[in-house]
Amino acid sequence: MPFGATQKRPKGPPNRLRELRERAGMSMEALAAAVTKRGHPTTASTINKLEKRHIKMTVDWLYRLSDALGVQRWEIMEQMAKLEPGDLELIDTVHGLPEADRAALFRFAEAMKRRD
Repeated sequence: MPFGATQKRPKGPPNRLRELRERAGMSMEALAAAVTKRGHPTTASTINKLEKRHIKMTVDWLYRLSDALGVQRWEIMEQMAKLEPGDLELIDTVHGLPEADRAALFRFAEAMKRRD
């Protein structure tokens, strides 16, 4: 690294986006085009930033990218690949709830943790 240069601090946990993209035989440009075709305009530069964790991998990005790659959302994130199928089903269920219901569910879970 050149003198005075600073390394960008990764945003979010490690992901497997590059591995899955290459396994699908797609360039960054092709993946960006596939995401854009599905109604979410993006660029190869953004795909590159997601792979390098220069921008955070949000749940919305997981849905967009998994659809374009033809993989399950959990496959993209390293940590999620270690979850059990029931855990993944719960995550999908919670994600599908309206915001107010999600907030209530989290309050309930916190109360249950304090009970122990």
